[in-house]
Amino acid sequence: MCLAFLRVDPSSAWPVLLASVRDEDLARETAGPAPWWPDSCPGAVGGRDLRSGGTWLVVDPAARALAAVFTPGSPTPADKDLRSRGELPLVALTDPALGAVDPVEYEPFALLRADVRAGEVTWWSWDRKQFERAEVAPGMHVGNIAGLDATGASERQARWVGAFTGEVPDRPTQPQPFDPGGGPRDRWRGWLELFEGALEEERPDALLGRHTTEKGSYGTRSGALVALPAAAGALPVYDWSPTPWDLHTWTSALPAGEG
Repeated sequence: MCLAFLRVDPSSAWPVLLASVRDEDLARETAGPAPWWPDSCPGAVGGRDLRSGGTWLVVDPAARALAAVFTPGSPTPADKDLRSRGELPLVALTDPALGAVDPVEYEPFALLRADVRAGEVTWWSWDRKQFERAEVAPGMHVGNIAGLDATGASERQARWVGAFTGEVPDRPTQPQPFDPGGGPRDRWRGWLELFEGALEEERPDALLGRHTTEKGSYGTRSGALVALPAAAGALPVYDWSPTPWDLHTWTSALPAGEG
């Protein structure tokens, strides 16, 4: 995952809403959201990286929890002696304190974990020097590898956070009300509409991008919209698309009755 917009509202029937974008090598093979890890994370649903077996975003319907890992916005040299960061979201579901994680075994990352049952939303970051954990306060947030609400360090954050908070007059949207009924376009309203036509070539601050490097093509591989419910027994909403700029390609990764 490379960019996410997060709304945290403990008083809401849907305390956590997440809009996220995943950027990756366009030639890297992946599979769409499914319960790929029946042994280590039974019932958890997420996209799967077919090279490492890990994920960038995973949702646990029964636990009403999610975890997402954030990596740099361009490819970094692979270090065969380091572990895959794609395993971190799966670890976070079963080890909330990340007690078994030694950060020096990974390239830099940021990690988001939201757990409605525990009433916790946490942000972890590792930059090869410090491994830090922060509680995420109620409100609207934007995050990527640069940090949480780090608009001064990220062109992408700075350009798009206003659109998701409704502070940009020409592209206003509101994260509420969220309507769990209907399809993705009914549920997400303005949030989803921001993805429409947002694909831009060779812009570092693009919401949905395509970039050409000496190693190949890199860019947006998928988008996801997740809502975690407050009510015990209620199911999360997890909508996704491999081409998020095309609103007709959005579908549910958790059909009604699953979880």
